[in-house]
Amino acid sequence: MGKASAPGKITILGEYAVLYGKLGIAAAVQERVHAEASEHENILIDLNGKKKEYSIQEAKRLFVESEGMIERKDAESLHKLVSERFPAICALAWKCLELKGSENGVHLKITHTLPEEKGLGFSSALSVAVAGAIIGHNTDSEKRRVFDASLFGDSIAHLNPSGLDCETSIKGGFISYRKGFGPKKVDVDMELPIVIGDTGTKSDAVRMVRRVMDMVSTNPAAKRWIEELDEAARDGLEALKKRDLEELAFNINKSQELLRHLRVSTPKIEDLIIASLRAGAIAAEIAGQGGGGAMFALCEKPEDVEKVAMAIEKAGGRVIKTTIGGPGLQVTGE
Repeated sequence: MGKASAPGKITILGEYAVLYGKLGIAAAVQERVHAEASEHENILIDLNGKKKEYSIQEAKRLFVESEGMIERKDAESLHKLVSERFPAICALAWKCLELKGSENGVHLKITHTLPEEKGLGFSSALSVAVAGAIIGHNTDSEKRRVFDASLFGDSIAHLNPSGLDCETSIKGGFISYRKGFGPKKVDVDMELPIVIGDTGTKSDAVRMVRRVMDMVSTNPAAKRWIEELDEAARDGLEALKKRDLEELAFNINKSQELLRHLRVSTPKIEDLIIASLRAGAIAAEIAGQGGGGAMFALCEKPEDVEKVAMAIEKAGGRVIKTTIGGPGLQVTGE
């Protein structure tokens, strides 16, 4: 056991289109979840200074119950498990211990700079960091186990995740994904400056997904918007490979316009997007599935970040100045 940290993620292109087998592109965010694991007789979880302890028997029970909820697609019960956070982490910890072949418990100390429920991949980053700290990430076998464990943890949060968030958190950089083909790391090595603007409200992902699916099933125009999101993602991927920021920005802005048509934006998100673009950002878009949460603004140069951040704050947003495209899972002290 050791220490691990894992980044969050932002879907920069293809949000919602991936639900229909289209292309999506995600990027690792510099903000991370940190986990430190050491042997313990029980499952002791320290989450940002708040502690809770479970017996081995309780941990086994929570794991079995959560596994059953996932199999039954019992979203309501899973939501309760996630909202309390500690039971979900306990179930994940036991999954990791089982995969590691350990008969002991674990003391987990978890800290993070990554905001929760803002469309920034918190649950996947948490799952990857915990799995990396308990299992390790040196051998091919450990890497497979870390992915399996983190996908289980993300399934507690999202019921049927694609695996894109976990893969992005593990590998870092930029990841392309299409359902049925699996995630692929984009062959480009660069970090781009962004400013995240937090509206102060939670992202209502479940309601937004239902809204989009209902719209696509009844409205021919919405079907075209999904196709156009796919086109923007494909063009944006080529631009990313060529390091063409102008073309990448064009397609991110095009995606935001389409997401606006799909009614997943909010007036507060729009205020922050408009403010960032007026201040010099070259692109701005919803972070995650909308209905609240956060947005992100892409800056051409690091020196633009401060002006964009000030504009977002003036418009009422809470600001995180960060980068995308950086390293994935990092494990030390195994």
